[in-house]
Amino acid sequence: MASVRQCRSGQVGPRRTGGVHVVKLVYLVRRRAGTSHDQLVRQWREVHTAQVAEALRPDRYVVTLFRPRGGDGAGEHDWDGMAALWFQDEARGLAIANREIAGAPGDDFAAMTDVVRLRCEEHVFFDRPAEAADEPLKLTFLVVARPGAAHADVVRHWVDVHGPAVAAPMAEVAGARRYVASPALAPGGGYTGVTELSYASRQASAAHAAALVDDGFGRLADNGIYLVAEDELVIR
Repeated sequence: MASVRQCRSGQVGPRRTGGVHVVKLVYLVRRRAGTSHDQLVRQWREVHTAQVAEALRPDRYVVTLFRPRGGDGAGEHDWDGMAALWFQDEARGLAIANREIAGAPGDDFAAMTDVVRLRCEEHVFFDRPAEAADEPLKLTFLVVARPGAAHADVVRHWVDVHGPAVAAPMAEVAGARRYVASPALAPGGGYTGVTELSYASRQASAAHAAALVDDGFGRLADNGIYLVAEDELVIR
């Protein structure tokens, strides 16, 4: 069971909200050889999202499409996108987490992709509403434990030390929008979890980065692997 720890709008968190428990599933998606990024994105947008929404009925469902990193897309961290699904019903969420999802008729998404699935605990450390003038920038960081670092130690430092340290300067950065850390309950595909940082502009991202201090997390995990969103689809 994963807890959602949240903060008040525009303030540094996390703050646990009244016993809210959800199952959060994160799917990292990469196209297979013979499929282009644009082909995959088209299938995802036009067919697959609707099929998932109908078949799984998540309470919340967001897809982040990443800009290609260059090359043939076959690099270790060359993911085309990420889907996140939340289930308020723990039993239903866990049932979905523990089974393979077959493609629906007319949906070739499974045949086009390789997927890593993570069951995560979500921590919303900072949240400020977007504004109409924003030129949104969303960065997704893939966290990989250093050799010899225990998963539990990485997650503990991430949630108790690193998360608050990253969130602390955000209230002073006008264009900082959102910071969500999602450590996995168990590693998957070599990843300890994912972090999502959203800004109103590149300048806001740079200002936040300049204000960060070393909290020691880098000695436990490589958290410098990131992908830039080309679009975010809020399905539910």
